[in-house]
Order: sequence, then C-alpha cells, then structure tokens
Amino acid sequence: IYQPYAVDARRCISYQTIENKTEGIPDDLAADFGSWIFGCDICQDVCPWNKFKRATTEPRFAPRDGIVDTHLERWAELDLGAFAERFRRSPVKRAKLGGFLRNVEVAIRNAARSEGG
Repeated sequence: IYQPYAVDARRCISYQTIENKTEGIPDDLAADFGSWIFGCDICQDVCPWNKFKRATTEPRFAPRDGIVDTHLERWAELDLGAFAERFRRSPVKRAKLGGFLRNVEVAIRNAARSEGG
C-alpha cells in the first residue's frame, strides 16, 4: 500500500512469496518481509471494511499442527517428499519447493539482520 486505496501488487509480500516464480526476490523488498514465508494478509489487517470482522470457529481455517512453531532452520531442511507430505492439500504448494525454500532463506537472512548478525 503506497498511498490510501492504492496497492502496487509487484511489491506485495503475497505476490512475491507465492506468485513470483523467479529465483530471487528483490533485496529492497525482501529486507522488509521479516519472517513471512508464504502469503501475508497485512492488507486484510488494515482494510477499513474489516473493522467488522469476527474470529472464526471453523477448524479448517486454523493453522495445521507444527506449522507456526517450526523454526526457520527446520523449514530449510525440507526435501521434496517432506514438502509434499507436509503441505498436502494446502495452498503453500503453489509456491513449489524451490519458491518455498527461497522464501525461507529470505526469512533467515532477515532474522539474522534483526538479531544484529
């Protein structure tokens, strides 16, 4: 979001972590991605229409076990079989293993930067 009511989709974290099929994410963008590996939804958090939102009780929308508490270094070790099994029937497969690992490397670099390393 670069001004009210305007989004540059090329700078969108979701676009870069899901739809961008190139080997790299531009450094000027990647440095701001923090630990995001797939998708984002910040735009949903800041959208004025979502002031009426309510938490869902639908269990299918809850994160799968072992997803939010897995360390970045662990994600970096995934091979194709583990990736396919872990993300079976998940939109994460859209990034493919190569894109997912690229995103993990960005998150690892960002974590090291934020820790002063």
